[in-house]
Amino acid sequence: MPRGPPQPTCQNHSTTNRSQDCGKASSRLAFRRSTRADRAANNGSPTLTEAGSQRYQRIPPVTQAALGATCGMTERRRAVLEGTRIRRVRNPTAGRIEAAVLGMARENVVVLSEADDDHVQVWQRPGGLLQLEHRAGSPVEHFQTMTVSADKVHAAFTAWLRRDGGWAAPFTWRSVSELL
Repeated sequence: MPRGPPQPTCQNHSTTNRSQDCGKASSRLAFRRSTRADRAANNGSPTLTEAGSQRYQRIPPVTQAALGATCGMTERRRAVLEGTRIRRVRNPTAGRIEAAVLGMARENVVVLSEADDDHVQVWQRPGGLLQLEHRAGSPVEHFQTMTVSADKVHAAFTAWLRRDGGWAAPFTWRSVSELL
């Protein structure tokens, strides 16, 4: 039997870590353990409830603005994760993306796409080098880079999924049309 009140979560995630929330408002009631200062300020207010031997204070649902200010993240993309030896997954979690990218075997591909022409993908070459590509629409907007760091690729995939504007900054990109 679980102890204590439900943990605060986001509608789109089952995480209790606010830094991983997407910025949407939570529809669930949140609770936090009341501190000695809370109890002193509330003078035994009826908003304090007993949960086992711990005292918890009920907090109203988190608003989108407040959550966005807390976690600093933007809206997630509606994406699909697929690849070599990976079953197609809609709206993958950060953990699923991490497992796919960090668990890649040589000559395998992992693709995270929002639409056919808007995606980020990685191919692990036979020598172990990772070829990272992204396309944002037309063939003119198709770029490529190389890296040896699977962790950097994982960070790029999750940042792209969150629509983080600086996700591509750690890499030096070349247009695929220049390479042909």
